[in-house]
Parts: sequence; structure tokens; C-alpha cells
Amino acid sequence: MESRDRRHRSGLIAAGLLCAASIASAAPERYVIDPAHTYPGFAIGHLGISQLRGRFNKTTGWIELDRQAKAGRLDVTIDVTSLDTGLAPRDRNLLQGTFGAALFDAERFPEMHYRADRMVYDGDVPVAIDGELTLLGVTRPVMLVVRGFQCAFNPLRLAQGCGAQATARLKRSEFGMLGLESWIADEVDLVIDVEAYPETLPTAGRAR
Repeated sequence: MESRDRRHRSGLIAAGLLCAASIASAAPERYVIDPAHTYPGFAIGHLGISQLRGRFNKTTGWIELDRQAKAGRLDVTIDVTSLDTGLAPRDRNLLQGTFGAALFDAERFPEMHYRADRMVYDGDVPVAIDGELTLLGVTRPVMLVVRGFQCAFNPLRLAQGCGAQATARLKRSEFGMLGLESWIADEVDLVIDVEAYPETLPTAGRAR
């Protein structure tokens, strides 16, 4: 009788552990953006001749995925002063203004933000993010299209990371970025490559 009771209790404990594991696996997963492998970039027409490309070298934030509920959230901050177009004098002009055009106006608006609380899924893979971008103090909706979402084990971190590329097209004039219209196009293509790791990972953010 005692042996049977012990087996019964063991079975209840095992069932409880399985239930807890199931609940844990269904919980939203939060990932911290790895600034060493995340680069928001852009391309914009220059004089009707070519595309000027640039990126921002400092990005922080988090992404939360709930694949079972087909939901997700994110909060990302981009350091505007980390602008890098490959030419320092041009970066200064874009950040501080030139020919009477403020452009990024980094002294007043040193950061831009993207926040979202809605994701679109195809199966268990996010394919779009419906959020809002704040640039130059102006907040407007921006839908990001997500491509190439995948997760894999990083042997240097000993952890599973996830990454993707997000793209969008917007008009700088809608955010109050005016000036140099005859030199620089209004439409801007965004290309954001992101890599992120679980929030509990102690090595998150290291350049590996």
C-alpha cells in the first residue's frame, strides 16, 4: 500500500512538473537586442543620381515574442548621434544641419524610438510589426516587414539567439525633416538587421 501511495505521489509530482514546463514554454519570451550585431540602416536618393546609404551604430532595446498567442511587443531606442554614412563631414552636416536645413537636429533630438505591441505571424514566424516611430519629436505609425526570421545556437554565447531583417518605406517630410529637397529625396528605405538573445543571458550585448 505504501509503495503504491509513493508511486501515486511521484506521478502527481511528475504531472505537476510537466504542467509547469508546459506553462513556461507557452509564456512570452523576451530577448535583449545585441548592439554589436544590430544595425538600423537607410537608403535615400541623392541628386537623382544615386542612393546615399547610412546606418546607426548604437541601438538598445528588447523584443518580446509569444508564438503560441501569435503576439509580440518591442521597444527600441536608436542613438541618432551614432549616424555613420562613411564620411565624417557629411555625418556632421546631417546631424547638426547645413544650408539652413536642420535634418536630424541631433542636439534637440538625440534619440529616435520605435515601439510596437502588435505583430503579424505566418504560422509561428513573425512576418510584420505594426508600431510607431518617433523621430524629431513626431510620432507616426510605421509597419515593418520582417524577412528571414530564424533562431540558432550561438556557441560563443552558449545560448539560442534569434535574428531577422525588417524593412519599411517612409517619407522624411512626414516627420518634419525638411530641407535640401532638390538634393535629397523625400522617400527613405529602412533596412534593419537585428540579432537578440534571451533577457536572462548574462553575456547579452557582448561583441561575439
